[in-house]
Amino acid sequence: PVEFRYAIEAAARLDILSNTFLSMAVAEIMARDMPRLTGWGAATDERKASALINAFSRLSRIQLRFAKSHPEDELATSSRPYDPRRSARADCDVVIRPGDWGTRFLKSDFLAMPAAFKLAVRTAQLVEANDLLTENPYEARHRAGVISETVGESSVMLRGGKLELGVSNETLRALSGYVYYRVELRRA
Repeated sequence: PVEFRYAIEAAARLDILSNTFLSMAVAEIMARDMPRLTGWGAATDERKASALINAFSRLSRIQLRFAKSHPEDELATSSRPYDPRRSARADCDVVIRPGDWGTRFLKSDFLAMPAAFKLAVRTAQLVEANDLLTENPYEARHRAGVISETVGESSVMLRGGKLELGVSNETLRALSGYVYYRVELRRA
């Protein structure tokens, strides 16, 4: 018996805010200015697209925050309506929680966000994609918590409770100033 398998793929595999923050063309342009992207330069276009999708998935699990320039700015991303009696800096903050990309924040919202924030998120995605394409077993073990390993007589030393967000340290550096660590617990 002969077996046939078909795969249907969209004309453009990468779709802004559906599975990426940047197109392949933009990623290639950005990569030219970032010489440390060794894994990116050596990968095929198919692997690059897969890495960008995976990096978007990882980044969308991180809670982010950026500040609007004025509390009264009308952005579709505003988490609270403008109240002229409150002019604190917190009224300018827009918090993006895990799962908000593509649901609460659409492509038009993303394009209306500050240019510096968009650049940071896009840079972080490219850096994380490069990290995925650069297969470094030592970095993977270190991220898993192993700080010392001895083969003879088998000894493994793990580091203590460092906050792990599921992305590389370089990715977090690209997002510096935008990662929001505050978590609120409420009763239903």
